[in-house]
Amino acid sequence: MKIVVTLTLLIVVALPASSTMPQATPQEGATPAAAPPLKFTFKDINAPGAIETDTYGINDKNMMVGNYIDKSDIPHGMILIGGKKLFTVDCAAGPTTLYGINSSGRAVAQCGLGGDDGGVWVWIPGVGWVWIPIPPPGCPDCPYSVFGINDIEQVVGQWIDPNNLVHGFLVDTIKKTFTSLDVPGSTATTAWGINKSGQITVQAADAAGLVHSYLYHAKTYKNIDVPGAQQTFAHGINNKGDIVFTTFDSAGNSHGALLHAGRYYTFDDPKSNGATRADGINDSLTIVGRYSPNPTSQQNYSFEATVK
Repeated sequence: MKIVVTLTLLIVVALPASSTMPQATPQEGATPAAAPPLKFTFKDINAPGAIETDTYGINDKNMMVGNYIDKSDIPHGMILIGGKKLFTVDCAAGPTTLYGINSSGRAVAQCGLGGDDGGVWVWIPGVGWVWIPIPPPGCPDCPYSVFGINDIEQVVGQWIDPNNLVHGFLVDTIKKTFTSLDVPGSTATTAWGINKSGQITVQAADAAGLVHSYLYHAKTYKNIDVPGAQQTFAHGINNKGDIVFTTFDSAGNSHGALLHAGRYYTFDDPKSNGATRADGINDSLTIVGRYSPNPTSQQNYSFEATVK
């Protein structure tokens, strides 16, 4: 079971013990040529005892967040340390998926199937779930979905207004401020990742329904679409400004992509056949994501990829 939220196109993926994808190379036109290739080394990530594991975020302590499905086919929120030590962190509201985690181990989640009204859930180590109500002005019950948290307790995600329009948001849980984010000219906007500098990855749909990606900082949106992709979904961003993406080509196949040192690199999990998703990244260039055997498969798996 998976919680799917507007504009995220989420899917799950796992991997063989360990395999290397050496052919990830810079995309033409992204920057001046002659960037050296990067080596992506993959391994499976499986929560102990789970029949399915989905990873969406990772911090520099190698704490991964996401969800897993147990042998009774029940989904649970999870924190997975080092890909082995599992902590189940379910919300009381129902099915739980953790999407983002900061360096102190604080994580954000979607709790239940319908999103959370007018606030965000934050998992705090040693405390548990804390509800922080910071609704959009004039809309205390507007539903939220939360995807990212940084080291200064700023949270990003999406909210839906009374007209059923989707907007991104930035919530400062310390200052108790709310900022709505909308890419000019878009029909829907989602904020996914945020780093300690306040750089935010944003996904936005155009009039044709195709999704593009932007980096939001200092009230400015900069397009960061992966060259050659038909659709680009920006996901995790680390404190160095490296970004991971899920892209879709014209055939509907999905691929991972990394923006590093000003250059784009595409990659696919070796066991994937046109269905790789990249979701989270830490400062050590460790990426977590998901893949499936083919684009129409309902069986998903999770991977960890290290980049050199």
